[in-house]
Amino acid sequence: VSHGDYDKSTTAYIALVEKKGTDESYAEALQLLYSLAGLESRVVYGRLNNSPEVPHLFNKVKVDGEWYNVSAILDDREYPHREVVGHGHCMVNDRVMAQRYHWERGRYPAATGTDNAWYDQRGETVASQAGLERQVRAQLAAGKKTVMVWIDDYSSADYDFGFAKALNGEKQVRISYVEALPRTDRPVATEVIMLFSE
Repeated sequence: VSHGDYDKSTTAYIALVEKKGTDESYAEALQLLYSLAGLESRVVYGRLNNSPEVPHLFNKVKVDGEWYNVSAILDDREYPHREVVGHGHCMVNDRVMAQRYHWERGRYPAATGTDNAWYDQRGETVASQAGLERQVRAQLAAGKKTVMVWIDDYSSADYDFGFAKALNGEKQVRISYVEALPRTDRPVATEVIMLFSE
């Protein structure tokens, strides 16, 4: 993902060789790579919830007996309004994917495992304000300037990012989400990216 540019081209060749493309070329490229690696996978034809008139493709892949969803285009740093490569759509279950996509679920295998396997495997999933603060401090102590965490149950009423400015020597911290969160009163799962200044 970090080697490609967002472009209107739609083939796996364009994504892999020319390093540019759209959701379709990314999904087709991943499908090819999964196939070459011997992994069972599917290209899913759906729509973004915030743009229902626009088709949007992503992948389902079976790893260690579990199905997961992957949308490489939404994690691409070149995708509109992104500054870094994210992992908020990498190895996620259907509950998380349904926050951003609509697809005919009966046509594809169900992804019912963990919310975000990538973050879970790294121990970077949090479920409370205290957990968020511990994780941010741990990543800063490890020398990271870009802190990335997964929040299983994000609600603006439950999380306050004000502590980050104090950790950054009172300098502003840029905080972004994998994409604009859905407008809802219920908690959602999301990736949070915090960019600390040098």
